Amino acid sequence: MAEFIAEEDEQEHLAIKSVQNHHADFGTKNSSKNGSVPSVQRKSPIWTSTKQSISYLTISGIESELSRPEIEWPKEIMIQLIGNAWDSLQDNYPNGTKETRKIEVRIVYVTLLDGEARRVVIRIAIRNSNVENVPVFENIEQIFDYTKFHSTKRNQHRMVTGALGDFLKRSLGMGYASWTENYDREREDSAVAADIQWPEPVIIRHNGEEQVYLHVEWDKQEYWPIISHSIEYGAPEYTEVQVTLPLDSILKKLGGDRNYGISYILNDMKNYFYRNKIGKTNTEFTFEIEDNGQGESESN
Repeated sequence: MAEFIAEEDEQEHLAIKSVQNHHADFGTKNSSKNGSVPSVQRKSPIWTSTKQSISYLTISGIESELSRPEIEWPKEIMIQLIGNAWDSLQDNYPNGTKETRKIEVRIVYVTLLDGEARRVVIRIAIRNSNVENVPVFENIEQIFDYTKFHSTKRNQHRMVTGALGDFLKRSLGMGYASWTENYDREREDSAVAADIQWPEPVIIRHNGEEQVYLHVEWDKQEYWPIISHSIEYGAPEYTEVQVTLPLDSILKKLGGDRNYGISYILNDMKNYFYRNKIGKTNTEFTFEIEDNGQGESESN
């Protein structure tokens, strides 16, 4: 598996600094609260759709729909992204070897500024090899269309490991719900809380790069994606998806001790990773944890 591109952290830092511009410019052609025109797709399982609701934006609503408490969300995100990476290898390289079938998990936890407060977030990046540069994410507008449910897995009888076909856009709602958990929107000064946005995008890297932000108009009960397309990324041999999640609310539920809470979360994810890869033949798996450049790396 090729090493992560060195400039990633700098690019992410610049992206976070410019997030206010993304939200201020939500009326551009890359943003739509009324849905988007589908992109041209390769032949694939038929997509289906159903209407969505405000439950995407609250901890209780997401916990109900996922049947997963918030403390399990980091692991759930990793499960879904690994499942999607595995399905991609099964679809595109079913007879490949460990030389062509690789899945890499990279976990980084850092702090972000929220006003004057420093808040802990975890970045979960899952990379799978794509040695023949098979086109991927050609329907990015559909994937993040919050007016409908889109999934190649819904009502399809396929042997797949990722259970929730709309999980990428759901993960942005998870980030928003946890990030705004301490804001009381019922107070008279709720306009402040209503304006709070989740500053981290879902980042998709392949031969290009897409950054997808979620914009929420809480008072209007409306939300939609802001999709930023970049020039070629120079990564023709792999596909990578990165999701970021705030940890403050989760750490509080785990007792409030930061070191204990982070250790609990990382061990839970690590234990799942090693259980999950058992039985998956002809695939090289790598697991890496980083903390401000200091970390551990294990592979098998």
